[in-house]
Amino acid sequence: MIEKIEIENKLYALIVRNGQSTNGIQFLTENDKSLQLAHIDYKKDFEIKAHFHQKWDRKIEQTAEVLFIKKGKLRVDFYNEKSDYFFSKIVSEKDTLITFCGGHGFKVLEEVQMVEVKQGPFLKDDRKFLSQIDEGKIVTK
Repeated sequence: MIEKIEIENKLYALIVRNGQSTNGIQFLTENDKSLQLAHIDYKKDFEIKAHFHQKWDRKIEQTAEVLFIKKGKLRVDFYNEKSDYFFSKIVSEKDTLITFCGGHGFKVLEEVQMVEVKQGPFLKDDRKFLSQIDEGKIVTK
């Protein structure tokens, strides 16, 4: 199952839940996204022809992140671009999250092991930290 996180008619994130299945390759992101995410199911002996990716100048205006949850449970808090809290989602073992815009925060609900992928190079000063949410106002959808 794929969940689209949309706030104010804008795609903020995708959650690919454990158990997602496709026949072959299915790109989950639109072609204009700066980071592409696909779900792939190939049968034994399938081959992808050897290839390389040519250099190509790209303009990236905002960092996208991919989190693959190997183990545990994480609450993801979503904020719009004005720093207003909207709602939270829970991601669990073998779920994948990709964020495109807006703000987000995380709370570890069960010990987590995860893999993060994002565009580089890393800029130490590119983060704007948001205030913490009052736990009594958390809305989990």
